[in-house]
Amino acid sequence: MKVTIIGGNGLLGYHAMRELIKRGHKVSILALPPLPAAGLFPEDVSIHLRDLNQLADAELADLLRDQDAVVFAAGVDDRVTPKAPAFPFFQRHNVATTTRIAQISRQAGVQRFIILGSYFAYFHRMWPHLELTRHHPYIRSRVEQSAAALEAARRICSFGVSAALSKRRYHLRYGTTGGTGDQRRS
Repeated sequence: MKVTIIGGNGLLGYHAMRELIKRGHKVSILALPPLPAAGLFPEDVSIHLRDLNQLADAELADLLRDQDAVVFAAGVDDRVTPKAPAFPFFQRHNVATTTRIAQISRQAGVQRFIILGSYFAYFHRMWPHLELTRHHPYIRSRVEQSAAALEAARRICSFGVSAALSKRRYHLRYGTTGGTGDQRRS
């Protein structure tokens, strides 16, 4: 299977790339420059260092054409502190971008669209009485991202493509890929 990972040089995208390669898939990544370290990615991984928010829809569709799947592992996380009000910032980078990428993926003929989101969306489902989306704009954006992905999947299905949205429990340790990039660790 041919897979493009958007955000492939981040923690989740990098480890998704390693697992996909191990399973024999052909992987390309779209990521913000620079790469964290030289030699971090296998030579057979096609690397596109571009800001997806600066790419025209047609340019992005060209990158995704002939791909079987797109893994969306980009966006901003809760370590970012935008200026108030924070929600429009998180909405633009997590929800609107996900919707745009899902639509372009469909137009490019991609059959599978996978989002690597946040465990906070899971916490929101597990403990609704905490009203996490009311108290934290980042969490609200990740919950809305899941809803936007589900809506995109419904639209994709109406075009004859099968789609599924999985809500699984997972544990994530904060960190980054190795190299010269952000070195925050848990």
